Amino acid sequence: MAIRDVLMRGDLALTPSEEKIVRLLLTDYPTSGLGTASSLARRAGVSDPTVVRLVVKLGYEGFPDFQAKLLAEVEARLHSPLLMMETKRQRGSSDSAVLAYLDSVTAALQKATAATPVQTYERAARLLMEAKGEIVLVGGRFSRHIAGMLA
Repeated sequence: MAIRDVLMRGDLALTPSEEKIVRLLLTDYPTSGLGTASSLARRAGVSDPTVVRLVVKLGYEGFPDFQAKLLAEVEARLHSPLLMMETKRQRGSSDSAVLAYLDSVTAALQKATAATPVQTYERAARLLMEAKGEIVLVGGRFSRHIAGMLA
């Protein structure tokens, strides 16, 4: 099973600190896990032992074992003929702007799905549903339109 799949498992009981690490690992997968345990802990804002406890909880013998499996995944992806062809494949010139846009939206949704554990969405929905007071939605220059639609 790929490390990303292990990190996305819904049956994991993670502490808030462990969730920070998982979120960081998935956000910049796989490169975020290729540094030292200390650098990962520092970027996630947790202690070094928390990183080690998490990888052991995930089923690895320790951080070096976790990293070795991650490197093996990277190497397998680099040498996979199908993936190499997929990255070289380009859209034909006959494709419309609409199809290019839809492809872009699809890729963004797939990336969000791969980078964010389902528990994060469920927790956000629960917090919104159980809110006692008023929920205020704000946006920036581009996102304020979406915030207005959701309000």
